[in-house]
Amino acid sequence: MLFALDNLDSGFVGETGSLWLRTDGVGTIASGGTDGTTRLWISACGAVYAKQGDLGPEGWTEEAACGTAKSVAISNTGLQMLLTTCGSVYAKFGVSVGGWNIQQECGDYTATAVGANTQMLLTGCGAVYAKDSNLGYAGWTEEAACGNGSKIAVSNTGLQMMLTINGAVFAKYGIAVGGWNIQQEAGAYTAIAVGGNTQMLLTSCGSVYAKDNNLSYAGWTEEAACGTANAIAIGSLGRQVIIVSDASVFAKDSVGVGGWHFQVGPGNAKAIAVS
Repeated sequence: MLFALDNLDSGFVGETGSLWLRTDGVGTIASGGTDGTTRLWISACGAVYAKQGDLGPEGWTEEAACGTAKSVAISNTGLQMLLTTCGSVYAKFGVSVGGWNIQQECGDYTATAVGANTQMLLTGCGAVYAKDSNLGYAGWTEEAACGNGSKIAVSNTGLQMMLTINGAVFAKYGIAVGGWNIQQEAGAYTAIAVGGNTQMLLTSCGSVYAKDNNLSYAGWTEEAACGTANAIAIGSLGRQVIIVSDASVFAKDSVGVGGWHFQVGPGNAKAIAVS
C-alpha cells in the first residue's frame, strides 16, 4: 500500500489498496511538483501513475502502461523522469496520460535523478551524465567517466551528489566535465540524498550523517548511530526522512544530533519519498 501525509503532525492517509505497489527497488515512489503535492508510483506490473492535490485513493492518472517503468523521479518544478525496463529515458512536465519526451534510447542506463530542471543519468559502467532545462534528446554532458559513479542525486538548487563505486562521496554545482568536490573519502557509504543545500549520507552499518550548505570535506554531523537506518530521503526545504531497522519512519527539519519525530511503524515501510 501507499500512504501520504501533509505535515509531521498529521496522520498518514491511504492512497492505494494492498499489493498495488512494486517493491523490488529504489524509484518505486517519488514526490515533488510546484505545489509539493504531486506523487508518482510504479505499480506491481510496471505502470506509472501520478496525481496532484488532495490525499486519498482517488484521482490517479496512468502515465505509462504495464511493463514500462523501472524507476521514476520528479523535481520541485514538476519535471518528471522515467527510466524504462529497456534502459531508455523519458521526461515531461505535468500529470497527464503519455506526453513523454525521449531523452535517451534503450541502453545501459541504470538510474536517473532530477532537481529543478537539472537532469542526471547514471550508466551501468559508472559514467555520470547531466543536462539542464530542455526536453530534447541532445545536450547531455559527461560529468564523470566509466568506473566512477554508483549512486546519483541532485537537489532543487542544482547541487549534485555522486557516490562512487569505491564508496567516496563528491558534490558540485553546475553542469560541466569534472569539477567535483570531495565530501568523504572512500568508505562504507551506501546511499546519498540532497535537498536544498542539505546533504545526507547513509553508511553500511546504518548510521546517518548530514551537513548544510557547503562543498568542503568538513561539517558532517552524525544524526543517527550505527544500527539505526536502512533508507534516507530529503525534501527541497531540507526535511529529512529515514526508515529505521524495525521499518518505522522518522522525520525532522534541520541538521543536528537527534531531533527525530516518530511518524509510523514498526513493520510498515519499504520506501520513502518527500517533496
